[in-house]
Amino acid sequence: MALPIASTPIYKLTIPSSGKSVSYRPFLVKEEKALLIAQQSEDQDVMIETLKNVISACITDKIKVDELALFDIEYIFTQLRAKSVGENVDLILKCDTCTDDRASVLYTIDLTKLKVDIPKEHNKTILLF
Repeated sequence: MALPIASTPIYKLTIPSSGKSVSYRPFLVKEEKALLIAQQSEDQDVMIETLKNVISACITDKIKVDELALFDIEYIFTQLRAKSVGENVDLILKCDTCTDDRASVLYTIDLTKLKVDIPKEHNKTILLF
């Protein structure tokens, strides 16, 4: 008798900058642990490289993560996080109009409804002078 194969669901997302549709799976415990270790290192380079590695592992299509724009990486990660951990994020925000420093507001964000806003005048060309 063969060992059972653990299968994970496959989802689709569209990369904002290119409009290309890719398939992905939720991240696993080992990838979540890598993200936590990278966060604890407080080294930005370690965090970015770990994030790229997790995205590469979770996207089932051929994609060059190093060639993606930073906003693409952020968008892909939020969608991965939504399917892996939960679609809603609860934030506690300080009230900026209250006189009490301890006043705060609970705000819930649905990660699946996040969109990347690309202005019509956006240009991929960078002018060098």
